[in-house]
Amino acid sequence: MTEPVLVALAQKKVGELLLEVRNLSIKLQGVESFNQAAWGQYGSELCGGEMLANEMKIREEITEVEGKALLLQRFIGGFLDISQEYLLKTQCEYLDEEITRSQELKRKATTQLEEIAKVKRLLAVTF
Repeated sequence: MTEPVLVALAQKKVGELLLEVRNLSIKLQGVESFNQAAWGQYGSELCGGEMLANEMKIREEITEVEGKALLLQRFIGGFLDISQEYLLKTQCEYLDEEITRSQELKRKATTQLEEIAKVKRLLAVTF
């Protein structure tokens, strides 16, 4: 697919996500209103923790969906270039190899340091 097609798809998806945020916000308002009314009526007989947890779950869903929309908006705005995927994967593979090499060098140096410490301890022994 060409980038203009992907941008159009992203714009459509952003619209869907923003509609989902709106619906979740309405749902949250309804849950909050219900919880406030129920708390006013029944008070401590209810489980306030569960009520807050339900509200928090919806807030987290809203945050997650907003994050997806923002990510797509970054792509649409040209701040995220998906054509760099291959280059970035190659770079990550190279860095993984470098990390493996560095870890092996560190293991060898650590082993030698341990051997040096053992020799120094042995030489410090007096009879």
